[in-house]
Amino acid sequence: MDPAPVLTEADVCRKITAATQLLTERRKLHDLATQAITKQQILMDAGLVTAKTIKASAATIKKAAEAVSDAEDQIAGFNPVKDDEFLLRFLRTKKYNVNRAFTAFRAYYSFRHHNAGCITDFLPNDLLFLFDMNKILMSPKRTEKGGGILIVSIGTLDLDLASVFQLFAGCFMAAEISLETECSQVCGTQIIFDMRDITAKKIWTYGNYKFFSLLATCIQECFPSRIGGIHSVNEPVLISYAYKTVTPFLTTKMKSRIKFHSYNLKSLHQYFPPEALPEQLGGHLPESVYTDFKAVVMRNTALINKLSSYVYKFKESKMYDQNRQGENAPNEQTTRELLKL
Repeated sequence: MDPAPVLTEADVCRKITAATQLLTERRKLHDLATQAITKQQILMDAGLVTAKTIKASAATIKKAAEAVSDAEDQIAGFNPVKDDEFLLRFLRTKKYNVNRAFTAFRAYYSFRHHNAGCITDFLPNDLLFLFDMNKILMSPKRTEKGGGILIVSIGTLDLDLASVFQLFAGCFMAAEISLETECSQVCGTQIIFDMRDITAKKIWTYGNYKFFSLLATCIQECFPSRIGGIHSVNEPVLISYAYKTVTPFLTTKMKSRIKFHSYNLKSLHQYFPPEALPEQLGGHLPESVYTDFKAVVMRNTALINKLSSYVYKFKESKMYDQNRQGENAPNEQTTRELLKL
């Protein structure tokens, strides 16, 4: 039997160093795996995703990207946003079903194209006057299951100062910004319509065929967010009659997610903790949250600019054309540089 090799002090030090590095790497991998498993388990326990959903990988994103590339050939003059993070919005909303995600993706751009200048393709500064009214708020808190909370005060909106379509545009923009967070993409969003002080005239304005059909199309067919529920609060009896006229626009699933709380704030609090609601809804959030949210919207000008820059059926969006012209300017900062796109 050969004698054991004699190790020098330097040999021992090298082995200890190598073992320490290996142990450190294993611990890092273990910590990362634990974090991933814990995060996934929390979502699964909350019933937000299934084990099958979690298996989505880079291959799924690649497949979606290929579908987008194919669409550019199928739809003449189609040049959408194609980065992975944006595609993930649609994949997560449709539980990683590429075909369903792509259908929503194409519908999203069709909606943007046909409603440009009415609901879509605005920059935050264009709608600053609306956010100054404190009628739209993406709560800084979330539901118990992690969903986002969009609060829209439609009852107190002065229709002489802002139209229902401008209000829609503001909500569309707020939701786009909210979807930058992974939690909103996975856990979805709940919408609260505060109808305090609403009048009969306003009710019929909101129930207008064109407005409500566009709202239903956006929520149900193209916007990359899971709408977990729509809640009406402080609504008068007349709302029940108006609601019957718009139910044909809604799917059975969506109708099952609509809740009417009337003036019962305790009923609303069964779905939303007071900590996540403003004071007018019996919550604890101060009035300053509206100012804070407006600041968040303004800070996301670059994001909104990017999402609004596309070509659909050979027609360039306003932002796409402006950005392209800016990029060709030789001696000045371009729009993209200014907005850090």
